[in-house]
Amino acid sequence: MQTVTTENFTWLNIENPTAKDIAFLKQNYTFHDLNLEDCLSDIQRPKVDVQPDHIFIVLHFPRYFKAIKKIIASEVDIFLGQNYMITLHRGDLKPLNYFFNQMKKNKVELDSLVKKGSAMVLYELISQMFEYCFPVIDKISEHLNTIESAMFKERPSSIVPEIARINQEIITFRKTIAPERRVILDLEDRIRPYSSAGNDLYFDDMTDLIEKIWDNLENFREVSESLQRTHDSYITYRLNEGIKILTVFSAILLPLTLITGYYGMNVEGLPIARHPLSAELIFLSMLAIVGLLLYLFKKKDIL
Repeated sequence: MQTVTTENFTWLNIENPTAKDIAFLKQNYTFHDLNLEDCLSDIQRPKVDVQPDHIFIVLHFPRYFKAIKKIIASEVDIFLGQNYMITLHRGDLKPLNYFFNQMKKNKVELDSLVKKGSAMVLYELISQMFEYCFPVIDKISEHLNTIESAMFKERPSSIVPEIARINQEIITFRKTIAPERRVILDLEDRIRPYSSAGNDLYFDDMTDLIEKIWDNLENFREVSESLQRTHDSYITYRLNEGIKILTVFSAILLPLTLITGYYGMNVEGLPIARHPLSAELIFLSMLAIVGLLLYLFKKKDIL
């Protein structure tokens, strides 16, 4: 539990909250029991609860874990009153920790925000966390470009896992941001008691920011689906080409098999069987059949 305090404002930052932390909040603040229970739950749906003297906010932000190459949603629970803000999280949200340490070192800046209302501290915090989404967006964009470049260069089997992984990343990101759009719109209306007049534009800007993130995700989804369709078409094309070659090969072998089977019978009276050049003639006739079939296949654009 970390604290930064100025003359008119206190920010309490709790990483990996425990039952002891929740008991402290219950003893010192008028928070609803259900909201306190939400802080210990694994994953809560993003929401805004308005109480008489504070608001309770649950938000999720995507985190890219390099070690496992996976996007995972990380939750932050926020209590905001007129002269305090309390944040509870798992400690893996870098922009939150950075902003807290920044305010701890520069209390003058924190005071300047508080003068416009405690909502301005919340605005700066959420804005920085949404801004942190863009490096994750850049990683997805780079991944899509890599897949697109390798589509016709690598073996198809090596592309399939990459397409599946990028689809999973986009789905996780969209699942994280989709419910947040409604929450930010609700927050824009409900935050006014904690904000000075004229600060509505800041929260309008936050709405624009999350819509910009959503537009990127929509674009990524369309690109990913196009890559999937292109890959499927390419696989189908290669499969058809393989089947076509096998069909041509079988068509050429069929008459040759008939000829060799016919002359392989141990019976009397086979045509040119006793001719001194019978082997050469049979071989030449087989070559002629192969040549004729290849010519016909080529003429019909089968080869």
